[in-house]
Amino acid sequence: MGGNPELDAARLCFIFSAADAEALDVNIRRPIIDRGALVLIVVMVAVVDILITIRAIGNGVPPKWWHLPAETLAFATLTAFTYLMYMVMEAAGRRYGLAARIAVGIAAAFAAGLLHLPIIALIFRHMTDYPVASWAELYDFSRIYTMVIPFLFTGAGLVAYSFYRDVMARERQLAEAQRLAQEAQLLALRYQINPHFLFNTLNAVSTLVLDRRNQAAETMLLKLAAFFRLTLTLDPGKSIPLAREIELQRTYLAIEQTRFGDELRVEIDLPHALEAALAPALLLQPLVENAVKHTLGGEGAYIRIAAHAEGGVLFLEVVNTIQRRQEPGTGTGLRNVAERLAAEYGEEAALDIDPGEDRFRVMLTLPLHLASPSLPPKATRSRLLPAMA
Repeated sequence: MGGNPELDAARLCFIFSAADAEALDVNIRRPIIDRGALVLIVVMVAVVDILITIRAIGNGVPPKWWHLPAETLAFATLTAFTYLMYMVMEAAGRRYGLAARIAVGIAAAFAAGLLHLPIIALIFRHMTDYPVASWAELYDFSRIYTMVIPFLFTGAGLVAYSFYRDVMARERQLAEAQRLAQEAQLLALRYQINPHFLFNTLNAVSTLVLDRRNQAAETMLLKLAAFFRLTLTLDPGKSIPLAREIELQRTYLAIEQTRFGDELRVEIDLPHALEAALAPALLLQPLVENAVKHTLGGEGAYIRIAAHAEGGVLFLEVVNTIQRRQEPGTGTGLRNVAERLAAEYGEEAALDIDPGEDRFRVMLTLPLHLASPSLPPKATRSRLLPAMA
């Protein structure tokens, strides 16, 4: 952020348009090849290969230089089978957890050993002078056991690697969520103390006093103080009850309604059952601030904030009318919200945009978690907010 508050505020704003919706990409892409796992597999397979070579030398069957193509091919097939085993383990682990990863790894080790055995026999039968068992004797228990052991060894190492990687990824995710939460609070505070915002609010208070609407002026100042208090007491690194998040946005919108009167109509729909639902602090503020910016300037200005839940999933919706004559924005607000959701919930959360000709709709999807009943949230009923008299 620079030293010009109005320029910074302009950077925070965006036009609700289809172009912004197409430019926003919040999907998390997983790498096709896990390089860390592949390097670990190569190292473990090399260790297995060295141990097998030492055992062959001890049995009086030392390798020869012209065996190198066969040894290389055997090394490559063992690496490939081990990586396929790792992919199967990962698929099970992501869906069902660590226990499933271990169980599938053991089963995959036996399956890989059984499939790899005839391939190794074929390679060494035709490319070396090693003594190789007949096809009838190939699936003797001792040979199966010998072939499965390398896969069990590499599988154990891969389970440990996956566990370590998941722990580190979770720590990075938590650190990123904390960073984005702090950034959201800083953006919110900058917007609140922006001279343009304060000037408009205090100017509206002055106008109310000149019109002898002292009660309305006092109410507006109280709302402004409450808005500052609610925001400054938040811990951006924690989730808060949805009722408190909505209360913050309701206070902000009440100030704007005092300024613009009947020009701005606001509807808030928060079912009683969802008042204790948890959401990241200040998650909705960028959306609401920009909704106000882009809905004013014409007739029928309208903003709606709504929440509902289905099957353990929480849906938060912000809808506003839009004015057609707007300069394109940067999409910073949408991007900030999308990044916070991705950092906090990963693939369990989503941000969907539905732009229209005369209205814009943003739908946030996140897991439904309820706050402790020992801390009841402040009630926020579904209602239309009337403009202050």
